Amino acid sequence: MIDNLKEFWESSLENCSVVPDDLKHRFKNRWVRFHALPNSKRYPELESEYDEIFSRYNLIFRDLIVLSKEVILILPEYSTEKVPQGPEEKLANLFSKWEFWSTNSPYEVGDGEEEYYFHFHAIKIHYSGCELNDIFRLVADDEVGSVMIVAIDEQVVFHPYDGGLDVILPTVGARDALKMNYPNWLSNHPEGY
Repeated sequence: MIDNLKEFWESSLENCSVVPDDLKHRFKNRWVRFHALPNSKRYPELESEYDEIFSRYNLIFRDLIVLSKEVILILPEYSTEKVPQGPEEKLANLFSKWEFWSTNSPYEVGDGEEEYYFHFHAIKIHYSGCELNDIFRLVADDEVGSVMIVAIDEQVVFHPYDGGLDVILPTVGARDALKMNYPNWLSNHPEGY
């Protein structure tokens, strides 16, 4: 799994930074953002709003990947330690097994006295329609961030965040087709944010 993920990242994503927020800038012509809730509401308050998020995200997933397929879920770890320990606790509680994949260069926080590391772990999951809802809920509540889902065969990267879903597609045409399928979920911002 890790070798396939590395190969995909190097070839399809030009070995760019693993930080999810960087992808939309590096691949702007293949990127699209969908809002999680009507009227660009950022955080759900009602169970019906969570259901709307699950529905939107799973519809987009089913539009782009074959059901009953394995996808790779990338789980972050923020740490002052150089050696990875495992995904953030709330994510680790959802999964019993994962593999270390990548560490980004250290970065400084605050007055620069302490370095932080961004480690990423991967797990293969079987996706048939709702297996990611627990992740979507944690992300929607801003309890975890920087989660990504990769469908290697389709060359698609999904990055849910609190308020929406960024998708990196293999071509401009694929991005445009997806945008046409869900125009009411797109941002009104001129640059798509």
